[in-house]
Amino acid sequence: MAAGAATFLVYNGVLLVFATPFNRAFPLYEAMLGLGTWTLVGMTIDIWSRSEHRFRPSRRWPAGFILGTVALNLVAWVANLALALLSRHPRSMLAGTGLTTNPVYVQDLALWLPAFLWVAVGLWKGHGPRTALSAVVLSYWALESVSVGVDQWWGHHADPASAVVSPNLVPLFLIVGALTVWPLVSVLRAVASSQGAEVLAGHASVSRSSVRG
Repeated sequence: MAAGAATFLVYNGVLLVFATPFNRAFPLYEAMLGLGTWTLVGMTIDIWSRSEHRFRPSRRWPAGFILGTVALNLVAWVANLALALLSRHPRSMLAGTGLTTNPVYVQDLALWLPAFLWVAVGLWKGHGPRTALSAVVLSYWALESVSVGVDQWWGHHADPASAVVSPNLVPLFLIVGALTVWPLVSVLRAVASSQGAEVLAGHASVSRSSVRG
């Protein structure tokens, strides 16, 4: 969960640094991005080192959930980009945002979606480290869904005429966040049960060694 929160800070730190007009809070945005990035790197290394054992790939539906979510995002982003690039006015996609490009598309397509796809494939195969990392992906999505819902609500109240926010989307993102908790709990239980089995196996091995001694 903590690594999921760090992922949330990194993702939104990029948006604050590159998609927010420069203001006095910029040092805070930069600190958020830097601290979130290095915290996530450290936690990922720690999770990887502590999850070297393999899991039985018996809980594949959370992997399907991640794969499906990645696919939906990929199709949506590529479709939007294709429509913009094929139109006479490619930058019309950015109308009302004040941006020169969309950092959501940039980081999702170059970094996050490929990384989440890689994690989901590992979860499907029962790869230990990537099974543990899938909990990071799912906890991040749960936080991000709620955050986007809040952004839509606040954005609409700050500028009711804005075409890029809508209060009608708030329930949708809250529902998505709630649904994401289901596979997250499933993965956490799988990790916990596997780690418990490893501990019991270790105790049994020690006990046998003691008897033999």
